[in-house]
Amino acid sequence: MAVDYIYPDYEIIRDYDRCITCRVCERQCANEAHEYLSDSKKMIADNAKCVNCHRCVSLCPTRALKIVKTDHTFKENANWTGKSIKEIYKQAGSGGVLLSSMGNPENYPVYFDKMLLNASQVTNPSIDPLREPMETRVFLGAKPDRIERDEKGRLKKNLPPHIMLSMPIMFSAMSYGSISYNAHESLARAAAHLGILYNTGEGGLHEDLYKYGKHTIVQVASGRFGVHTTYLNSGAAIEIKMGQGAKPGIGGHLPGAKIVGDISKTRMIPEGSDAISPAPHHDIYSIEDLRQLVYSLKEATGYTKPVIVKIAAVHNVSAIASGIARSGADIIAIDGFRGGTGAAPTRIRDHVGLPIELALASVDKRLRDEGVRNNVSLVVGGSIRSSADVVKAVALGADCVYA
Repeated sequence: MAVDYIYPDYEIIRDYDRCITCRVCERQCANEAHEYLSDSKKMIADNAKCVNCHRCVSLCPTRALKIVKTDHTFKENANWTGKSIKEIYKQAGSGGVLLSSMGNPENYPVYFDKMLLNASQVTNPSIDPLREPMETRVFLGAKPDRIERDEKGRLKKNLPPHIMLSMPIMFSAMSYGSISYNAHESLARAAAHLGILYNTGEGGLHEDLYKYGKHTIVQVASGRFGVHTTYLNSGAAIEIKMGQGAKPGIGGHLPGAKIVGDISKTRMIPEGSDAISPAPHHDIYSIEDLRQLVYSLKEATGYTKPVIVKIAAVHNVSAIASGIARSGADIIAIDGFRGGTGAAPTRIRDHVGLPIELALASVDKRLRDEGVRNNVSLVVGGSIRSSADVVKAVALGADCVYA
């Protein structure tokens, strides 16, 4: 066995002159980083268990605690950073692939931060709310190229199915199993209260949450977990997940330890078995294949639900989006490289994908140049951190954002 030791990222510093051994830190730490030694009547800490949540720091009555970044270091140079060396040690020691949650933590530029909006080019100032009402409602779906009227001059109601949102924001996909039932229900209830939609992710939908169907996007991913006719008809829209920004080009993996009880039933897989989503959909290798699935889903739902196709922002994203716009899909969702996930290989998360700002501008221009922009709405995700980013994304051509 190799002789190595990866020092923890954080250290818990305790001022023993201030510490009164009240054991509040021990009781409140969910990670059991603090321990009371009854023999010496002293508090100690296991730095390896600390996740830097600052709960103990906040609750300590005498302010005896602080958490600092470790000053432990490696022999670094321009080619080998301490982070790279440490990750090589971890991979060699475990024999596996390093996985991480959340989005890309690297110091890459966020182009939204470099953008300014000239308000005079967006709209005239509102005179009064009666003559110039202002609202944030958004309709997602294909738009007609022209207005059509019947023989009596009345407008023809020939619009395809649409989604209506109270604002240009939706909750992005998080699957049941990767998050708990309570978290899923919280998203559903919040979406219903706000008048927007949330996304089930690729884990199916618990039957208790069907009542929130008007505010639900049901996802069909490469593993097809929990997909059946009732599920497809329970939501307001269907999303085909081809890829995601945090791990473009690879699939997903939910460990068997999480596949228990209702999660197993909802995903329709045996308890204790790993839920592995392959990298591609094994029935989609061309736009023609995608079109077949799009229309299969439309037929299964009586042509009453708009279909979204979600892709990752990669080098040829404009060409891919151009094909999707001709596949019969109503909405294209593009996920930038800062997209979130429950678990992604750090090598992929940190080094693959494009910023959503560049991908969005490229796709919007391509679709307009080809005259198919009205065929689809554009939804973007990844690096949406504030209302300012939402406004800037819409200014670049997005109809809505996943946040």
